[in-house]
Amino acid sequence: MHVLRSAVLVLATLALVAVLCVGVMLATPSRAALNSSANSASEAQALIGSCGISGQVAAYFWMEPGSSYRRYFPAMLLSPELDGVDDAFVVVYTGAVVHVNQAPVPGLPANNRLEDALCVVLSNGDHVVYANVSRSGMYLPGSAHIN
Repeated sequence: MHVLRSAVLVLATLALVAVLCVGVMLATPSRAALNSSANSASEAQALIGSCGISGQVAAYFWMEPGSSYRRYFPAMLLSPELDGVDDAFVVVYTGAVVHVNQAPVPGLPANNRLEDALCVVLSNGDHVVYANVSRSGMYLPGSAHIN
């Protein structure tokens, strides 16, 4: 009888822990949830502005983790600078854009005019700009803001 009572107590404790864990996960907003909330619009605009790109924004979203970029852009070349990044804010531009107020970037046109550009704002505030990123197979999460 003592063993049965102990087993029931252990199972009840495990069930309570599981319920608490699920409750914490549901109560903790993810970046995706923050991205879709009304009060994150100013945060999104600040992050877009930090890219220093003048042009038409097609979409923006949080990418968790940053190293999952191939899920969203399967045709994108390898980007080791995104490996190990916890989360990142991605801005997808459409058409020709200009990387303003920036010195010429090695490997990019001297006039900083870019086509098919992406800006990835890293969790530490730095940003990386990519040009000529293939949109083939591009996946935008349900939380993406699409213009």
